[in-house]
Amino acid sequence: MRTYIYIYIALAIVFLADPVSVLAQSNAEVNAGVQFDFSLPGARSLSMGGAFVALADDATSVWANPAGLTILAKPEVSGEGRFWDFNNFVPGSGHDGTATGIGVDTVTGLVNNENDSYAGALSFFSFALPIDRWTLGFYRHQVSSFKAEVESGGIFLDRGYVDRVEPFRGTMDLDISDYGASAGVRVNDKFSVGATLALYRFDMEAHTSRFYYAPFTGGGPFPFPGNERNFTGSGQYFGPANFTAPNEFFDVMETGTDWKPGFNLGALYRAPKWSVGAAYRYGPTFDYDALTIVPPTLPASVVPGDNGAPFYQQFIGQAFDEEQEKFNLPDTLALGATVRPTDKLVLSFEYDRVWYSQISDNTSEVFGLEERAPNGPELARQITTNLRFPDANQVRAGAEYAIVRPGADLLIRVGGWYDPDHRMRFEGSDSRLKSLFQPGSNEFHIAPGIGFAFDKFQIDAALDVSNRVNTLSVSTVYRF
Repeated sequence: MRTYIYIYIALAIVFLADPVSVLAQSNAEVNAGVQFDFSLPGARSLSMGGAFVALADDATSVWANPAGLTILAKPEVSGEGRFWDFNNFVPGSGHDGTATGIGVDTVTGLVNNENDSYAGALSFFSFALPIDRWTLGFYRHQVSSFKAEVESGGIFLDRGYVDRVEPFRGTMDLDISDYGASAGVRVNDKFSVGATLALYRFDMEAHTSRFYYAPFTGGGPFPFPGNERNFTGSGQYFGPANFTAPNEFFDVMETGTDWKPGFNLGALYRAPKWSVGAAYRYGPTFDYDALTIVPPTLPASVVPGDNGAPFYQQFIGQAFDEEQEKFNLPDTLALGATVRPTDKLVLSFEYDRVWYSQISDNTSEVFGLEERAPNGPELARQITTNLRFPDANQVRAGAEYAIVRPGADLLIRVGGWYDPDHRMRFEGSDSRLKSLFQPGSNEFHIAPGIGFAFDKFQIDAALDVSNRVNTLSVSTVYRF
């Protein structure tokens, strides 16, 4: 009997994760909503839908496409500030199947809990210096400044019986930035190449708490058939979640700071009325630590007959799992073209390939499955190999129209881009994981903007709007 208890608990532990996933390195829920800002730096680029790799004609090209540095005739300094509004959601309530009508199990279908988190940063600063056929550049760039808060009251689902996922809360503070030096060189009057060497800094602090319900089934059938309506109180199987500290039975802490090298490569061909460009950006892999503990106080809601009670009592106040994890920053390839129908109008187009599947290479299981469960290594392998991220093929486009005025030109811009769904999904056969890790929806971004260009100075502003991430950018360029 004890062996089956361990199996139930192991399955419950490993299957507790949410379906809302852009990026994640472990099966802790809060990781699932991580966003990266792959739009190229500068409000001008943002307001053209990020379609800038073939334009790359100011100091932001030091990161966007280092080959574009050769366009600059004078030294330039560029700076940008960005503000992000992230909309994170997790399956917070409802029943993936038909609701029983017992306690809080009254809604057929899953209902997401949504939460907005905000972040801001000096997202980009660069200096570019032309020297004959060469141009050198130096920069700092904010790749990600992400914050999240998530909460789930515990969803129900049908598995031949009514199963319930444990309630959870999570927070995350993620910061990834890079410092680099770039060089561009003119091969001839029309063709240039460039390269960047960068040092990336990774800093993450994430916290996920899981909360008990009574009686705990360990992912198995309800233990007292016909007695379900007696368990509708706070913190019970069919009752509302109990998020008080004494009811916490798992505490997952993922923290770390790491430095790793990376690089960018770029090429640009410019004709009088059009140009084409390409850039490849290599994303490094960072190391960080995960520690899962059973809090010192066993949940007060434990009642006789709970399958999990004897198991957890062994680990009260102890480390349940310790892992060294890896966080992969995906590689990207950008191919673009720009057309200038008139001296005042610029049209720009870009295709980006983002290898989100690289994130799946190092997915970790942080709830003790390998160490604590019978057949644990095989169960963990099923989880880490079947939780997958699809690669994304992004399409971007933008336009800029210049209104020539005395003193300063007015620049009107509008852009947009298509970001196909790349959430983590489960590609195996387990019904619980399929309910938790479901494909998401495609995102369409609209990005209007405006700029004022003076003789030596330019200021730009842009807003990128979508269902899940909104970005506000203000940037400047100064030419010596």
